Amino acid sequence: MSGFMLINRRSVLASALALPFVTALSQGAAAGGAAGVGVTIARLSTRDGMALGGYDPVAYFDQGRPAVGDVSHRLKWHGAIWQFASADHRQEFEMNPKAYAPEFGGYCAYTVAQGRPFRGEPELWTITDGRLYLNYDTRLQTLWRQDMMRLITEARRNWSNFNKV
Repeated sequence: MSGFMLINRRSVLASALALPFVTALSQGAAAGGAAGVGVTIARLSTRDGMALGGYDPVAYFDQGRPAVGDVSHRLKWHGAIWQFASADHRQEFEMNPKAYAPEFGGYCAYTVAQGRPFRGEPELWTITDGRLYLNYDTRLQTLWRQDMMRLITEARRNWSNFNKV
């Protein structure tokens, strides 16, 4: 059946999920901006325009846990709204956003390593080598933690390739 493509719910869903990502990558690559070691943010995973689902990125480092940000402490960076638990956290982020922004734009680090980026969940996180990584679910987080260093290398390679789109 040459040239025939089976269309089912899974392929439609996969296409629907990929289209905004690929479109944003092509737009974002021109805008530039770096996060982490040589990783360009072409797209941030957001919910209703809110980075990290409204969680405070500084809290992961400062408090060792996720904390929901306050609407009175917010700013816009890389096209997304970022919320913070305090004015001090907002100021720290403003001074060095790349130090606090999650790697791979907040997408699940494991799925980026697999070449299929999917949103990361703010409550499923790991900090290693001073970088914040999110995962989609607990199963993927377990797999991520079992081989993290190799997966970071793969994810960086894939993320770099996504940014060439």
